Amino acid sequence: MKREKGTRCNPIDVVRTTFDGLPIIDSKADLNLIVRNDDVAAAKGNQRSPGNCILAKACKRQAGSHTVAFFRRIAYLDLPDATGARQVNRFELDEAAAAIVEAFDKGKVVKGEVMVTLRSPRKSMRLDTIREKSRKQWERARREKRHAILNGTITDTKVIRAPHKKPRVDVVSVRNGTGLVHNTIVKSPRRSG
Repeated sequence: MKREKGTRCNPIDVVRTTFDGLPIIDSKADLNLIVRNDDVAAAKGNQRSPGNCILAKACKRQAGSHTVAFFRRIAYLDLPDATGARQVNRFELDEAAAAIVEAFDKGKVVKGEVMVTLRSPRKSMRLDTIREKSRKQWERARREKRHAILNGTITDTKVIRAPHKKPRVDVVSVRNGTGLVHNTIVKSPRRSG
């Protein structure tokens, strides 16, 4: 998957399309790679391609990976587990590996015969930590919005939908002063265009 200069690459989209259905896990151990001059020569002309860069060529040669994807700080490698089943291992790039990826993508000359380390992700970069953080942020935002609606600080929820779907629903009044919560819902007319 080669990208044009100036375009951004979403790693999640690349991983989903490249590793189609394989389980993704955080690596438990580091992986040392030796980048040789023939890896540099084989990758020539594949700048900005997550699966064909210098480090990808070195991984395919040394680790026996079928498919790989390298990004600025994270690498995904298709490796066998203890039973021989394929799975995607997620690694964090060390400074030397990140510098090679950046220099290669910018078209600079990269020398071979260098050893780099793909590290197991630190705790803050692990998938379970990222998912938990995302879940907590979503729950907090949901709680805050609900609290604001009940307190009357938000009076218009503005549910935006396509014109062919149900009409927008606006919450106009939340409290009437008696201590009881009453919701007055007004169906807004559809907007044209």
